[in-house]
Amino acid sequence: MVNWKFYDDPQNDLPWGEYVKSFGTAEPKSVALELETTPGGYVGTSTCLDLWPLSDGQFDPPQSQMGGVEIVMWVSGVDSAGSGVRLGGGPQDDGSISPIVSSIAQHKSMYSFIHEEATFEILNVRLDDNPRVGDKMKLEVEVRNTGTMAGSTQLTVKSVMNGLTPASEGIIEVTELGIGEKAWFMIELEPFGEQTTGMYYVVSVNGTGDVLYDGNDANDAFNVKIAEDDDSSNFLLIVGLLVVVIGVLGTLVVVLARRGGGESMLDDEYEDNDEYVQEGSSKVLAEIPADVDPTMAQAMKEFPQWTQSEIQGYFDQGWDIAALHDWVDNQ
Repeated sequence: MVNWKFYDDPQNDLPWGEYVKSFGTAEPKSVALELETTPGGYVGTSTCLDLWPLSDGQFDPPQSQMGGVEIVMWVSGVDSAGSGVRLGGGPQDDGSISPIVSSIAQHKSMYSFIHEEATFEILNVRLDDNPRVGDKMKLEVEVRNTGTMAGSTQLTVKSVMNGLTPASEGIIEVTELGIGEKAWFMIELEPFGEQTTGMYYVVSVNGTGDVLYDGNDANDAFNVKIAEDDDSSNFLLIVGLLVVVIGVLGTLVVVLARRGGGESMLDDEYEDNDEYVQEGSSKVLAEIPADVDPTMAQAMKEFPQWTQSEIQGYFDQGWDIAALHDWVDNQ
């Protein structure tokens, strides 16, 4: 026979409480073995051994109560001569329960009772910086398998804006991870449709709803601003308008300065116009230096009423020969 029982303390033959509660007894479970003779002994076999057989009124053990539970298995029986199984384990004289005694690893018959399940946790989260309207958010999560077996899962991503009801954003597919293994997984979300403040993401296990990451609790809330292109366009428009206004004002100032200064000088000088005309070309021919530039020489010929320094003053204010003729003709 192969025997087994679930223990809180096999050294004192103390069975696990959930075992006694489920089966209504502290006695071990047992199954007969099929024996085959071999040179010098026997081989006992059994297939598909159910360690926790259920019938009506019985239940599966709760995961929350499995910590520290051990399963001990041993072999019992007698041969035709009444000899028992040596080193087969089982109840001992000191009141303890012993597993099979052997130095060979395959003969081990004492096990820790655990709930085999792949469970996961999120170690780190990466988000794009400074998201704007129209941008797609790239969300990356580092996931680790904290369970007792390899497995995969799906993570649901939801967004919360302005404290409203969470809205579904997508699913992160976590491929199979071994026990303790970790890896990064990424999802690209839909573009932001509007400007908002205090937005964050919540990531949970699809199906159970267990929350693995809450952006609000992690201080990862962020603001979504208007598109950068819009900001730059508005800024360039404002700058352009300022440049135009400054240019117009600058032109007005120059024109007014020229006209104001010119009228004052020309008006004062024009009072003596007849006097200069009377003196005529003899003054012009006498006063034109040989080293003046052609423009000055022409001006001195056409405006004999002014000296070279006076004409140069008008040129410095922006006047030319044609403009001086227009002014003189309109007087």
